[in-house]
Amino acid sequence: GEAQMEAQRALEEQTAIIETLVAEQAQLVESERALRAALSEIRRNQELSQAYLKELDQSTTGMQTTLAKLEAEPPPERTLDRLPEPSSLKGRLPPPALGSVIAAFGRQDPRYALKKFQRGIVISVGEGAPVRAVAAGRTVHAGPFRGYQELVVLDHGRGLFTVYGHLEKLTLPRGTWVEAGQTLGQATYQPVDEGSGVYFEVRVQGTPEDPLGWIEPGRLTLAETA
Repeated sequence: GEAQMEAQRALEEQTAIIETLVAEQAQLVESERALRAALSEIRRNQELSQAYLKELDQSTTGMQTTLAKLEAEPPPERTLDRLPEPSSLKGRLPPPALGSVIAAFGRQDPRYALKKFQRGIVISVGEGAPVRAVAAGRTVHAGPFRGYQELVVLDHGRGLFTVYGHLEKLTLPRGTWVEAGQTLGQATYQPVDEGSGVYFEVRVQGTPEDPLGWIEPGRLTLAETA
């Protein structure tokens, strides 16, 4: 009788162990299935990310080509001679919007895995923040541009151009004369930044220069990630 009871207990223990192993195996199978699904999603996201980065890179190249064409256009009959020499504006311009620089000039944009370096700066601003002209000039472009939402380009004369991207609700058409401080539009929401941002570029004789060298010192802060 004792042997039979011992055998029964051993059988019950063995059955419990088998049930535990079966449950663990099922859990492992489910974990493996979830892991495979996660890896597949990661690969899909990587492919989407690479495609987006490629499109963004093409947009940047396209904008530079467009700017070169705009800069090569002859000035209209209305002259820009009444504007000051560009050199007199350096280090004295107001920022196009108040905020923090999250992508600095001449560095690889920390928000993307891009090999190309920044030709301008990106300023993180408040929702719907107004974007203003840093100096008087004429609009040579005002409208949609792939990768930059609404884009405004101002000609300040003598080879000085400023570029304002990621805008909405533009307040002026192409060919409009703009005074310093005049509102060009509003900043748009940028998903990658989880907030509103403005792209700003300064070009002199067709060459991008660091906008922070043109803006009055202390008017913009530089984020640690820039």
